[in-house]
Amino acid sequence: MKNKYWWFETKWHQKMVKALRIAGMCERTQETYVRSMRKLTEFYDKTPDKISEEELVDYFIHRQEVTEWSPATMRICYSGIKFFFINVLKRKWHTLKLAKAKREKRLPAILSREEVKKILSHDQYLRQKNII
Repeated sequence: MKNKYWWFETKWHQKMVKALRIAGMCERTQETYVRSMRKLTEFYDKTPDKISEEELVDYFIHRQEVTEWSPATMRICYSGIKFFFINVLKRKWHTLKLAKAKREKRLPAILSREEVKKILSHDQYLRQKNII
């Protein structure tokens, strides 16, 4: 087993950071993308150039189904890993085109009758009442 922080000592980490800077990514995006790659390399305990496309698919499925990452977390994971494999390793795997996480759709809060009456009672103009 390697040192917990071995990913940060690799040439791949340095190349990714350079590519992120050249791409004009903000500091927070750089951190999250690097974290995505660190988690992938720790999962397989090998450098990213040794990770196969099949392993990448298995990793994404594991994170979705076993770890149960939220769609928002999966989007960050996909984005960071896609960025690395496309821009640093120059790989054009089909999996990288497919990897997407659905956006969570949330229903708006439904107002109670009392809340609607309260809103309407404070509204001064008839036109605005009709819109509501």
